[in-house]
Amino acid sequence: AVVSTQSTGDAFTEVRPRLWWDIIKEIILTPCTLYTVARELDTKSTGIMVSLVSAVSLLTSVILLIASFVVDVTGLLALALVFYLFFVCLVAATRVAVRLQRSINGNPVEDFFVCLFAYPIASVQMAETIFGHGTVPLMPSAPLIMSSHDTDQNTRV
Repeated sequence: AVVSTQSTGDAFTEVRPRLWWDIIKEIILTPCTLYTVARELDTKSTGIMVSLVSAVSLLTSVILLIASFVVDVTGLLALALVFYLFFVCLVAATRVAVRLQRSINGNPVEDFFVCLFAYPIASVQMAETIFGHGTVPLMPSAPLIMSSHDTDQNTRV
């Protein structure tokens, strides 16, 4: 069997170890990615602010989460959740800006929930859209036309 070394761009059938490594790195480095994405979106001044505020809110949420299990103080877990939600809102706002600039279909509610449950993946996706391959459609934009030879082979049993 011949194995092709060329990238097909299909996220479902192609294994890309660099992409998985980027997702693991983004657990910690999302604020840096937010800055670089904002810089490319021509919002340098707000990019620095979003990056710093997101770094502080993510770090604070992790510290408060750990402290809620170590120290017996009521409300620390709720406060950690508030800081995490603030961080998620910042990531989602940057994702909305990427969608608007690149004319990508979607809505802010979808972006919020993607960032809430999988912010490292959303961060890698933003960086790939801005710096990498762009978007890869899951469905072809035009219907595939099969030749009569193909349809004859598919209908035979």
